[in-house]
Amino acid sequence: MNPERRPRTPPWTPWLVALGLMLLAPRSWAQSPPVVTIIPRYPAQDSAPTEVPGPEAQGSVGSLTDRQLPASQEFLLRYPASSDVEQGVGSLEVWPVAEDASRDDSVTADAEVHTARNVSLGDAKCTQPTENGRQTYLLGMVLKEEGGRKFLEAQVPALQVGQKFCFRVTPSFSLTSTQAQALAVGATMELVTAFMASTDQRSGCDGRDDAPFQAALVNALKAQKYQGNVFNVTQAAQLAQRSYLAALQGAQPNPCLELTNALNSEPSMLAMVDAQRRVLAAEAQLQQLPLQLPALRSPLVRLSSGTIVEARTLAAPGKQAEIEFAAAQLDARSNDVAEWTASLSAWATAFGTVAAAQDKTQATTQLQQQVASSQLPKPAGFEAWNGRTFVPTAQFVKEPGADLDATIGTIQLLPASSERNQWITVLTELRAARQNRDAAQKAPADYQVRLATKIKAVRDLVLQAFSREDVRRALVVSGTRTVMNPIAGIGQTPSKANFASLDLGAVFAFPGFDTWVLPYVGLNVYSVPVDRTIAPGELTGTTLERIRQRVSITIGTTLTAPTSAGRALEAPFLGRYPLIAVGYRFGGYTRLVAGSVFFNVNDPNPASAHKSLHAAPFAGASLDADLVDILTKKF
Repeated sequence: MNPERRPRTPPWTPWLVALGLMLLAPRSWAQSPPVVTIIPRYPAQDSAPTEVPGPEAQGSVGSLTDRQLPASQEFLLRYPASSDVEQGVGSLEVWPVAEDASRDDSVTADAEVHTARNVSLGDAKCTQPTENGRQTYLLGMVLKEEGGRKFLEAQVPALQVGQKFCFRVTPSFSLTSTQAQALAVGATMELVTAFMASTDQRSGCDGRDDAPFQAALVNALKAQKYQGNVFNVTQAAQLAQRSYLAALQGAQPNPCLELTNALNSEPSMLAMVDAQRRVLAAEAQLQQLPLQLPALRSPLVRLSSGTIVEARTLAAPGKQAEIEFAAAQLDARSNDVAEWTASLSAWATAFGTVAAAQDKTQATTQLQQQVASSQLPKPAGFEAWNGRTFVPTAQFVKEPGADLDATIGTIQLLPASSERNQWITVLTELRAARQNRDAAQKAPADYQVRLATKIKAVRDLVLQAFSREDVRRALVVSGTRTVMNPIAGIGQTPSKANFASLDLGAVFAFPGFDTWVLPYVGLNVYSVPVDRTIAPGELTGTTLERIRQRVSITIGTTLTAPTSAGRALEAPFLGRYPLIAVGYRFGGYTRLVAGSVFFNVNDPNPASAHKSLHAAPFAGASLDADLVDILTKKF
């Protein structure tokens, strides 16, 4: 074969091959996706302004992220979780800001639901995700741990450059052990209180109905201020109810039956009032008794054993020890009542002599002789023991003693008579009335002690049921204790993409006398940075913004020279055939183009050097390759 006739490789072929390899390069060449962390915020009050992060946040003003959202590449979005969280998932919503920032959220009832979650920054507004679904994602988040910190994480697809995006995180965590224990205690208190509320509800403690368990859980959750959604409350209540029922059936005696019996035995206030009435009636009857009783032959003394006897009985042999004890009593009482001074002083002196004598036997004999010969005077009147000391009967009637048994005993020392028997009868009634009253007053305290014991038995079973692991894991709370409601935040991607790109393509040109197929190379110039990682159909923003992402002006030159039979064609500029076109991107790197290629036509007269400039309209397709972007991301 003639070497001169060997086919030559067009000079632009290596460029096309290299560009194709770059476009097909694996994504593994790219760096690890960047990480963006959400800054948790407390739910804003109605009158509270939108919180703005500090200087460390490089995102747009009001962003709820710790850095600006990256553009044109996937990234990891993280939501911090408490270190004691054991299980958690979440949902992440990402969508562009509303195109019409001035629209009223109250137009629809559905929008009203989200009004409290809106975040407004100037003209940017996070309402609901856009209806067209462009760059709108609903992603799942999983719980991960890194460096001792826990967080929910989701991988977000590449977002368009120069756009503001909203994101909302709805975390769902299982209760921690501490939270679960607090909830179990609260639910137990709610449930036991419900059991005690009324006679109709007391049968609920038999555990056959899970409705009280569910109500107790709901009330406890409200008291713990879980403002988010709590899932599987019904399931958790049923698990607790089954556990309680099993424990109740195995307990002997039955705590529910014991509690019901204790509740039904509550003492009435009527019984206490009636007992008090009886005491007042007995005391009134005591006031009507005679104030004087016959005098005894000697004063009364109280022995160390507590027995009350007449002093004269101590004059018997063998009572010397008691005489010393009685001497102190008589001496202490000798000046208490003027009426008894003479008699009590005489008896105190006589007893004191025996107590102080060295020969107590001889002294006792002399005391016996004094008593027998009535040398010691009788008391002026009868005295009664009021539980603390001996007092005249008149004083006793005004202030009845507490020790009525001893008082009755002093009266029984008198000879039998109708007057004595009347005193004994009234004091016996007073004693019985006081005992009845004391029992009635003590009954509530005894009842509370008895009831507390029964309540504790039921409470222990209920607490054990609510503290079970399966109950805790069934209660998944949407949100955390600090940030319960879903968060809407705004982030803006940087406008760091390129305005221009290399254009390689082939077109069909129609000069009017022929049809040309011309490959070309050129430069596409856009009016905005072009995001090539977003499919054109997924572009968001205003209509004008989407058009500017697609339409470009192309300036270039053909890679081959056009020819035409019978015409002498010539390149009009530096030996090249320039072209200008308008392109429309319909794929990430593909365009449709339409424009004109320029060429000179020489005068067919060999003697003439005249040339005329012509333009041939063309249409075709091209490869819109952003070499700067490819080289930056791939290498």
